[in-house]
Formats: sequence, structure tokens, C-alpha cells
Amino acid sequence: MRAQELQIFEVETRQWYQINNNVSLLRLRSKAILAEATLLVTIFMVLPMCIILHHTYV
Repeated sequence: MRAQELQIFEVETRQWYQINNNVSLLRLRSKAILAEATLLVTIFMVLPMCIILHHTYV
């Protein structure tokens, strides 16, 4: 009975670690996606402004 309880506990712990690991990976991935999106938005906002300013002052 004791060995079975230990085994169950071990499996649960392993599953918990796996879930925790997946969550942290997802968090990292979402941070990367957010950074990429911010970068793209910045580029697409700055580029037209530069072009407009260039045409206005040159």
C-alpha cells in the first residue's frame, strides 16, 4: 500500500513539473511574440513617417 502511494505521488509530482514547464515555455513564447509584434508595429509606424518627412522637407 505504501509503495503504491509513493508511486502515485511520484507520478503526480512529475505531471505537475511537466505542466509547470509547459506554462513557463508558453510564457516565454508569448513574450517573444509580443516583442516581435511591437518591433513590427514600430517599424511600420516609423517607416511611413520617415518617408512623409523626407518628401515634405526635400
